[in-house]
Amino acid sequence: MRWLCAITLGLTGAAQAQSDITPQVNTVLQGHVAEGCQTGAGTFDAGFYARELTGNGLTDLLVDHGGITCSGGFGRSLFCGVQMCSVYFYVNDGQSLTLFHEMLGIVMTVSDTPLPLIGIAGHNSPVHQWRWNGSAFANIGQ
Repeated sequence: MRWLCAITLGLTGAAQAQSDITPQVNTVLQGHVAEGCQTGAGTFDAGFYARELTGNGLTDLLVDHGGITCSGGFGRSLFCGVQMCSVYFYVNDGQSLTLFHEMLGIVMTVSDTPLPLIGIAGHNSPVHQWRWNGSAFANIGQ
């Protein structure tokens, strides 16, 4: 099975800095495309954010399966329902990117601050703000 992963946009719509697309990030994204697409082939057109999210100076990763387009006529990731998709938070500990948190939602915004506010909308709910609190990604309210 062949994986294809075209990494072009961050969640804010701005071009993702190439320095943030580390081999670790690329491997994780390719794995999500392979799992999310029946054919194993597709692209990540948007829906991921590779940057420092935890304050440790390393590139972390936020993945929203809503940004995957699958090849072969299937269209969208198997990890998407009618309204929401799976969202994954990865933390870089200096050795690897480790899956830290998973939820259903739609990533709406990621602020451009040292500890970004991540706005995620849920099913029939307002956008909730998430931020790293030193030990976890915590919902800090609306």
